[in-house]
Amino acid sequence: MKKFFYICVSFAMLFIIAGCASTPKSTISIGKSTDIPDFVQNQPVSDTEIYGIGSARLNNEELARQTAEARARRAIANNLSVQVQGMLTDYSRESGTLKESDSLILTENVGREITNAKLNDVKILKRERAKDGTWWVLASYSKDAAKDELSNSINSEASRYADFKAQEALKMLDAQLDKQQPVLTVDSD
Repeated sequence: MKKFFYICVSFAMLFIIAGCASTPKSTISIGKSTDIPDFVQNQPVSDTEIYGIGSARLNNEELARQTAEARARRAIANNLSVQVQGMLTDYSRESGTLKESDSLILTENVGREITNAKLNDVKILKRERAKDGTWWVLASYSKDAAKDELSNSINSEASRYADFKAQEALKMLDAQLDKQQPVLTVDSD
């Protein structure tokens, strides 16, 4: 019993000491809202364009700018096509007697988003570098281009399906022709 008491007191002291410790300051400085470009705070809206905003702050300026542009394109792609997958695992187990039992419960939630979109002619409208070194990018993509790309994809898929069905029909015809057909001969007496 004394051992249990000492363990409890040790944990209590540990929590008190940890609570009194100073929290380290973040090494990443967060810019003021005035450092954020206007197009981030007031995102553009249009009936003809889809917009995406990306940002990145890295030590390498060129890599940061390219990453911000890629993230802006990905934001547009997410607006066009996102496949969300999720899985929930729920496991419970209880064992023991009626008077005394042990329980084990495990719940796990996993999710991911997959974006798959072909984007041609994405326009980078604005690039701005904030005082803290963050690159901000505004990109746009025409809704008409998105509709055309979807139409081409559907037409291409329909064409591939028609070719597949034609090949199947030819194989069936070849199979029928390859079967031995009895030859009927007529004597003319």
